[in-house]
Amino acid sequence: MPSAEFIERYGRLKVKNVERWEPNVYEKELLRRTWSDEFDFLYELGSSIYSYIFEHNPNCKQLFPQLIKYGDNWRDSREFRAQALKFVQTISQVVKNIYHMETLEPYLYGIGQRHCKFADRGFKPEYWEDFQFFLHISSPTEALDTQ
Repeated sequence: MPSAEFIERYGRLKVKNVERWEPNVYEKELLRRTWSDEFDFLYELGSSIYSYIFEHNPNCKQLFPQLIKYGDNWRDSREFRAQALKFVQTISQVVKNIYHMETLEPYLYGIGQRHCKFADRGFKPEYWEDFQFFLHISSPTEALDTQ
């Protein structure tokens, strides 16, 4: 759960669930033109997202048991790097196919199915709130500066 200081500063994030996003042409072009598939950018963005989440709510690490054996060095592990890249590569697929979102439905549905395992690992709604908060307060450039 976010700390009292965090809640006092930013309040509780209220984000309604989005079942279907229908971006307009401007939004599609903005995404397509500003997204980078450069490896270093993707790795740093994914790493920043997970680092922020784990540092602001260490309980989230329990969802990734393969990181526990690394203790405080989890950020240097191959498993962490792989997870950070998987996340941003998924975003990249969405951006690449922004004009053909219907082709991504099976791909994204499969990811959702695989994430059901997190319920058995102790997933709590506030973990998702931390994740959403990070995505809402940070542009990719700002995200890299939060480390």
